[in-house]
Amino acid sequence: MLARMNCKSLDGNLGLAFGVANKRSIAWAIAQAWADQGVKLIFSYYSGTPMKFASTLRSPLESPARARISPHLSLHRFARRMITGIMVASLGGLEHAVAEPLMHVVTDAPSGQLIIREGDTSVLQYNYQTVPLPPQVLAKIAPDSQKYAQARSDYIHPLYGPSGEELTLDWAVDHPHHRGIYWAWPEVMLGDQTGDLHALQRVFARPVGRLTSSNGEEAATIEAENTWWWEDKTPIVHEKIKIRADKAGSNGRRVDLTIILTAVVDGVTIARRGTNNYGGLNTRLAPAKALAITHHADADGVTPRMAWHRATGTWGSATQAASVTIFEKSANPGYPADHIEFPELAWLQPAFPSAGLRHALKQGEPLVLQYRYVIRGGEPPDEQGMREEWRIFNTPQP
Repeated sequence: MLARMNCKSLDGNLGLAFGVANKRSIAWAIAQAWADQGVKLIFSYYSGTPMKFASTLRSPLESPARARISPHLSLHRFARRMITGIMVASLGGLEHAVAEPLMHVVTDAPSGQLIIREGDTSVLQYNYQTVPLPPQVLAKIAPDSQKYAQARSDYIHPLYGPSGEELTLDWAVDHPHHRGIYWAWPEVMLGDQTGDLHALQRVFARPVGRLTSSNGEEAATIEAENTWWWEDKTPIVHEKIKIRADKAGSNGRRVDLTIILTAVVDGVTIARRGTNNYGGLNTRLAPAKALAITHHADADGVTPRMAWHRATGTWGSATQAASVTIFEKSANPGYPADHIEFPELAWLQPAFPSAGLRHALKQGEPLVLQYRYVIRGGEPPDEQGMREEWRIFNTPQP
């Protein structure tokens, strides 16, 4: 053990200790000496450090178990894959966690799902891990629909409104495969065989374990990779999903989705139901009072041609109405997308691909689809406001 420091008190200073692998580490001895002088400490440790040890770093300092470990905090972009937790110590023990950026990603401990928060307010949850069938749900589903009540992953739910209300619905009794915001096609073909990723039949998106996140004062981002499996035996598509949520502003909150699909075998196509009905980016909303679904698309030949899809209503126990608007990138193939809605189900989407087409997914040629959700409380913007929002989303950023 290093000799205790004999110097002027460092009370109130902040120290960073790298490389604490175990209690015999020199870095650990230095940290103890600093703590004696009142220094608040940040510990970083590598992913190979046993979690049992990492979670008990506070023990020699005799502090209460009040530090929180977050695998999604990073001290620097280049260290994101190595640093898996941060904790702070002071002379009296670990009393305060490192201040997180306003927009940050946390992991829900029981489920392992990822939650984007603004401060203490949840913005959305991305269900990367498999969500099992809740035991109480099956009995409520009609017998001929129970086959669609399958465990699922790779979707957003809940999406929260400006008052904290849940805007989306999962495990709908009428359509148990509906799952908040999800990107799925009812006709996924492998050669001459057809599966249904939308209704969770034969084709399933499964997490592969490659997952990153970033935090900031303006936005938080989740990037994840999934594989589409044919009957859980054959991988057919590699999927990358990027979810970015901005802090709320005067015009509401923006949530951007980038979906990148690349075939890993030949002969994979995706299409809408019957090639002209639903399929693509699906949004199943929770029941709302005075729900209204609308769509606007400029006439063919107008430049730039603007389009959006919108739902308004009052959700949950909120006292004010809210709106959810979906914008498409004009670079999406087939833009502007057909608008599909089922108001009785509180369900809407910009469909992909264009009617009558089967889009071939190819190896080495990724399909990129980009969308923006704008969630706003109170009255939705007028047409001029919607056009300005479209311009913001479709103007290249420097």
